[in-house]
Amino acid sequence: MRTASPQSAARRPGVSVWGLGLASGVCLALAPGAAVLVGVLLLPTIGLFMLDHTQGKPAARPMLLCGIATIVAPTLAWWSAGPDLATALAIAGQPERLAFSWSMQGLAWLGIEALPAMVRLVLDGTAATRVASLRRARAELEKEWTVPPSSPGPTLPS
Repeated sequence: MRTASPQSAARRPGVSVWGLGLASGVCLALAPGAAVLVGVLLLPTIGLFMLDHTQGKPAARPMLLCGIATIVAPTLAWWSAGPDLATALAIAGQPERLAFSWSMQGLAWLGIEALPAMVRLVLDGTAATRVASLRRARAELEKEWTVPPSSPGPTLPS
């Protein structure tokens, strides 16, 4: 059984830019209305996919999920009104639809960026509370057992 070398694995990304460009061109040629509607409403996510060079694109995936959830109603409206390019442009040009879709994708990005900091704050607060309660319990036991107080111990890093 042959395994791939690390160099060959680095040369074969999951989806190349050329592959995405080819798929976009085919979609634009076969269904221009759908391509324009989806492209305009998912523009922030498409931009992040192009700019994010981290492995697995951890910030772009939640944005894509929120973006897809926000384009369901406009796509159904486009399909029921007559799936042509003019209808797609009219629907994609509605400011409230555009603002809703882009803001939900922006909130997903903000959540991905802010969530680790919020989790750290909660964990640090929980640890500080636990340390304070353990120190109080230790002081009560030292007083009850008439043991001389020991050093306060290490402090939590800030």
